[in-house]
Amino acid sequence: LVRGTGITLDWFGNAGVPWLPKDPRSYEADGIFARGFIPEDELARRLAGYPFVVVPSGQLDGTEKNEWLTRLSLPSRMVFIFAQTYTPMLVLGHPATAAASFVRRAGLGACAAYDLAEVKAAIARLTDPLTRDVLVAQARQAAPAFVLPDAGEWIWQSLAAGRPKPLPLDSYMNPAIAAPGAENAEGSRICA
Repeated sequence: LVRGTGITLDWFGNAGVPWLPKDPRSYEADGIFARGFIPEDELARRLAGYPFVVVPSGQLDGTEKNEWLTRLSLPSRMVFIFAQTYTPMLVLGHPATAAASFVRRAGLGACAAYDLAEVKAAIARLTDPLTRDVLVAQARQAAPAFVLPDAGEWIWQSLAAGRPKPLPLDSYMNPAIAAPGAENAEGSRICA
Protein backbone atom coordinates (compact mmCIF):
# COMPACT_ATOMS: atom_id res chain seq x y z
CA LEU A 1 0.00 0.00 0.00
CA VAL A 2 2.78 2.44 0.91
CA ARG A 3 4.78 1.53 -2.18
CA GLY A 4 1.72 2.05 -4.36
CA THR A 5 1.11 5.57 -3.06
CA GLY A 6 4.65 6.73 -3.84
CA ILE A 7 5.06 8.25 -0.36
CA THR A 8 7.62 7.36 2.28
CA LEU A 9 6.75 6.87 5.93
CA ASP A 10 8.86 7.45 9.01
CA TRP A 11 7.61 4.94 11.58
CA PHE A 12 8.16 6.07 15.17
CA GLY A 13 7.96 3.56 18.00
CA ASN A 14 7.33 -0.15 17.64
CA ALA A 15 10.68 -0.70 15.94
CA GLY A 16 12.12 -4.11 16.69
CA VAL A 17 8.79 -5.92 17.08
CA PRO A 18 9.20 -9.66 16.41
CA TRP A 19 7.12 -9.73 13.22
CA LEU A 20 9.11 -6.92 11.60
CA PRO A 21 11.54 -8.32 9.00
CA LYS A 22 15.07 -8.47 10.37
CA ASP A 23 16.54 -6.77 7.33
CA PRO A 24 15.37 -3.14 7.23
CA ARG A 25 16.08 -2.99 3.50
CA SER A 26 13.01 -5.16 2.91
CA TYR A 27 10.57 -2.57 4.30
CA GLU A 28 12.68 0.44 3.37
CA ALA A 29 12.30 -0.68 -0.26
CA ASP A 30 8.56 -0.14 0.27
CA GLY A 31 9.13 3.36 1.66
CA ILE A 32 8.84 2.57 5.39
CA PHE A 33 11.67 3.74 7.66
CA ALA A 34 11.61 2.51 11.28
CA ARG A 35 12.83 5.40 13.43
CA GLY A 36 12.27 3.78 16.83
CA PHE A 37 11.41 5.72 19.96
CA ILE A 38 12.53 9.32 20.41
CA PRO A 39 11.85 11.84 23.22
CA GLU A 40 8.34 13.34 23.15
CA ASP A 41 9.49 16.91 22.54
CA GLU A 42 11.57 15.80 19.55
CA LEU A 43 8.70 13.62 18.30
CA ALA A 44 6.27 16.57 18.50
CA ARG A 45 8.67 18.79 16.55
CA ARG A 46 9.17 16.16 13.87
CA LEU A 47 5.48 15.29 13.51
CA ALA A 48 4.57 18.97 13.14
CA GLY A 49 6.75 19.05 10.02
CA TYR A 50 4.86 16.29 8.21
CA PRO A 51 1.87 17.09 5.96
CA PHE A 52 -0.08 14.31 7.74
CA VAL A 53 0.46 11.22 9.88
CA VAL A 54 -0.79 7.72 9.13
CA VAL A 55 -2.68 5.81 11.83
CA PRO A 56 -3.26 2.15 10.90
CA SER A 57 -6.45 0.74 12.36
CA GLY A 58 -8.52 -2.42 12.08
CA GLN A 59 -10.54 -3.67 9.16
CA LEU A 60 -13.38 -5.06 11.33
CA ASP A 61 -13.78 -7.97 8.96
CA GLY A 62 -13.58 -10.79 11.49
CA THR A 63 -9.93 -11.61 10.80
CA GLU A 64 -8.41 -9.72 13.75
CA LYS A 65 -7.93 -11.11 17.27
CA ASN A 66 -8.78 -7.90 19.13
CA GLU A 67 -11.53 -6.40 17.03
CA TRP A 68 -13.29 -5.14 20.19
CA LEU A 69 -10.23 -3.02 20.96
CA THR A 70 -10.23 -1.46 17.50
CA ARG A 71 -13.94 -0.64 17.82
CA LEU A 72 -13.74 0.85 21.31
CA SER A 73 -10.26 2.19 22.03
CA LEU A 74 -8.92 5.51 20.78
CA PRO A 75 -5.13 5.24 20.47
CA SER A 76 -3.56 7.75 22.87
CA ARG A 77 -0.97 8.63 20.24
CA MET A 78 -3.75 10.30 18.26
CA VAL A 79 -4.56 12.69 21.10
CA PHE A 80 -0.85 13.42 21.49
CA ILE A 81 -0.50 14.09 17.76
CA PHE A 82 -3.32 16.56 17.36
CA ALA A 83 -3.00 18.24 20.77
CA GLN A 84 0.76 18.72 20.48
CA THR A 85 1.29 19.21 16.74
CA TYR A 86 -2.12 19.84 15.06
CA THR A 87 -0.93 17.53 12.27
CA PRO A 88 -3.80 16.08 10.18
CA MET A 89 -4.27 12.31 10.38
CA LEU A 90 -4.99 9.63 7.80
CA VAL A 91 -6.69 6.70 9.53
CA LEU A 92 -6.48 3.46 7.57
CA GLY A 93 -9.13 0.82 8.13
CA HIS A 94 -12.85 0.51 8.66
CA PRO A 95 -14.81 3.75 9.23
CA ALA A 96 -16.41 2.29 12.39
CA THR A 97 -13.11 1.99 14.28
CA ALA A 98 -12.69 4.30 17.25
CA ALA A 99 -9.80 6.04 15.47
CA ALA A 100 -11.75 6.74 12.27
CA SER A 101 -14.88 7.80 14.13
CA PHE A 102 -12.90 10.26 16.22
CA VAL A 103 -11.10 11.78 13.25
CA ARG A 104 -14.38 12.24 11.40
CA ARG A 105 -16.25 13.63 14.43
CA ALA A 106 -13.52 16.12 15.35
CA GLY A 107 -12.60 16.98 11.75
CA LEU A 108 -8.93 16.11 12.15
CA GLY A 109 -8.13 14.38 8.89
CA ALA A 110 -9.22 11.63 6.54
CA CYS A 111 -10.23 8.00 6.72
CA ALA A 112 -9.64 5.39 4.05
CA ALA A 113 -9.90 1.62 3.72
CA TYR A 114 -6.78 -0.37 2.93
CA ASP A 115 -7.44 0.34 -0.73
CA LEU A 116 -4.87 2.05 -2.93
CA ALA A 117 -7.35 4.28 -4.78
CA GLU A 118 -9.00 5.41 -1.51
CA VAL A 119 -5.66 6.09 0.14
CA LYS A 120 -4.39 8.08 -2.85
CA ALA A 121 -7.57 10.18 -2.86
CA ALA A 122 -7.28 10.81 0.88
CA ILE A 123 -3.62 11.83 0.52
CA ALA A 124 -4.57 14.26 -2.26
CA ARG A 125 -7.16 15.88 0.03
CA LEU A 126 -4.81 16.00 3.03
CA THR A 127 -2.04 17.62 1.02
CA ASP A 128 -4.31 20.25 -0.52
CA PRO A 129 -3.12 23.46 1.19
CA LEU A 130 -6.60 24.87 1.84
CA THR A 131 -7.93 21.60 3.25
CA ARG A 132 -4.85 21.19 5.41
CA ASP A 133 -5.25 24.73 6.79
CA VAL A 134 -8.84 23.95 7.80
CA LEU A 135 -7.85 20.66 9.44
CA VAL A 136 -5.03 22.32 11.39
CA ALA A 137 -7.43 25.06 12.54
CA GLN A 138 -9.93 22.43 13.70
CA ALA A 139 -7.18 20.63 15.63
CA ARG A 140 -6.13 23.90 17.28
CA GLN A 141 -9.72 24.48 18.32
CA ALA A 142 -10.17 20.95 19.70
CA ALA A 143 -6.80 20.59 21.48
CA PRO A 144 -7.60 22.62 24.64
CA ALA A 145 -10.59 20.37 25.38
CA PHE A 146 -8.19 17.43 25.82
CA VAL A 147 -5.99 19.11 28.41
CA LEU A 148 -7.23 18.46 31.95
CA PRO A 149 -4.84 20.15 34.36
CA ASP A 150 -6.72 19.00 37.46
CA ALA A 151 -7.77 15.49 36.50
CA GLY A 152 -7.56 14.30 40.10
CA GLU A 153 -10.19 16.80 41.21
CA TRP A 154 -12.46 15.77 38.33
CA ILE A 155 -12.17 12.14 39.47
CA TRP A 156 -13.07 13.00 43.08
CA GLN A 157 -16.01 15.17 42.00
CA SER A 158 -17.25 12.41 39.68
CA LEU A 159 -16.99 9.82 42.45
CA ALA A 160 -18.87 12.09 44.83
CA ALA A 161 -21.58 12.67 42.23
CA GLY A 162 -21.82 8.96 41.42
CA ARG A 163 -21.36 9.70 37.71
CA PRO A 164 -18.75 11.28 35.46
CA LYS A 165 -18.83 15.07 35.63
CA PRO A 166 -18.98 16.84 32.25
CA LEU A 167 -15.70 17.55 30.51
CA PRO A 168 -14.86 19.86 27.57
CA LEU A 169 -13.80 16.81 25.54
CA ASP A 170 -17.26 15.20 25.84
CA SER A 171 -18.46 16.93 22.70
CA TYR A 172 -15.61 15.39 20.71
CA MET A 173 -16.05 11.90 22.12
CA ASN A 174 -19.82 11.57 22.19
CA PRO A 175 -21.46 11.57 18.76
CA ALA A 176 -24.76 12.71 20.32
CA ILE A 177 -23.17 16.02 21.41
CA ALA A 178 -22.19 18.61 18.79
CA ALA A 179 -18.53 19.57 19.06
CA PRO A 180 -17.76 23.30 19.39
CA GLY A 181 -17.24 24.82 15.96
CA ALA A 182 -18.33 21.55 14.43
CA GLU A 183 -20.04 23.21 11.52
CA ASN A 184 -18.64 25.35 8.78
CA ALA A 185 -20.61 27.99 6.92
CA GLU A 186 -22.32 25.30 4.84
CA GLY A 187 -23.45 23.50 8.00
CA SER A 188 -21.08 20.51 8.05
CA ARG A 189 -17.78 19.74 9.70
CA ILE A 190 -14.89 19.72 7.29
CA CYS A 191 -13.19 16.36 7.34
CA ALA A 192 -11.18 15.30 4.34
